[in-house]
Amino acid sequence: MFALPRGLPWAPAAAAAATVVTLAAGCAAGEPSPSPGTPGDSPSGSPEAPPAWEAFGGRALAPVGGPSGGPGAADEAEAPDGPEPVEVPDSCEAAGLPEDAEAFAAMAPEDAQFTQVRGESVLECSWAGFDRGDGSEVVLVSLASEGSLVETAGELPPRVHDAVAEGSRAYFTTPALTGLGGFAEWRPGERFSRVRLHLPGLLVTVQANSDMWETEGGAAVEAATAAAEGLLP
Repeated sequence: MFALPRGLPWAPAAAAAATVVTLAAGCAAGEPSPSPGTPGDSPSGSPEAPPAWEAFGGRALAPVGGPSGGPGAADEAEAPDGPEPVEVPDSCEAAGLPEDAEAFAAMAPEDAQFTQVRGESVLECSWAGFDRGDGSEVVLVSLASEGSLVETAGELPPRVHDAVAEGSRAYFTTPALTGLGGFAEWRPGERFSRVRLHLPGLLVTVQANSDMWETEGGAAVEAATAAAEGLLP
């Protein structure tokens, strides 16, 4: 494990740097997911290309019950209020995401700058390196008390159920995620790709350069899931 240079997490310059990372990578906590059947719901531009989560041990979700509006689906009028939002810690270290977290540092350049920013309902931890010629290499992990699609632990919300039933490969799970009552969402991108972990009252997003996911993604998802487990009640 290499030691990353220490930033000034709460200084204005660090906050500004993290904001640039967030805007450049296009990862905003609570950003709406695309509707089932839209191009953004497909994990790749071609049906022949397998989603990266297959390479790191993810499992496709299986629909249970009927589609929304049909037998086995909850009536929207009787939908539960959802789990209580999880309280997001004030620092990455307190959240189980220290500066030297190997799983995330492995996806970033060796000279990456570590930054953390705490917003009203979200904590962002990032490892970023910048190169004027080659562009940026970024790993951004965010923990948000808003934005999770989980309405009832262990159950798929209607729109996710419908997407899975229609063959979408945007959603997957792991044994650890299933045990926590959640699931994952794969959001690919040409430059950056992300995995969203939808858990009861908590949304965890891991975003990194797209070419790193197949080789390093499994460890990153495992580490993010472990951090989330430590925060769930």
